[in-house]
Amino acid sequence: MYQLIKYGESIQGVFQEYLSSGFEAFLTSQKEAQKQLRELTEGRIGRDSTIPEPTAERGEEASLKDEVDKLKQKLEQLDRRLREGKD
Repeated sequence: MYQLIKYGESIQGVFQEYLSSGFEAFLTSQKEAQKQLRELTEGRIGRDSTIPEPTAERGEEASLKDEVDKLKQKLEQLDRRLREGKD
């Protein structure tokens, strides 16, 4: 039983790292793509105006953050269940 709990804890840690690193990489690539798009657009237009973020991208980002929060809550619940079973 102890080994099963330790295995669950290690899997949980790996899963949390995977989610956070994947989400951070996604946000970084999105920011870089937006920056390049702005530079390209400003170069073609010939003015130094900033282009606001499209609302669809902000909505998608918010939904991804919500999904990550829900997954974190679920992991916390599983962690609590494992700890209760351990005691």
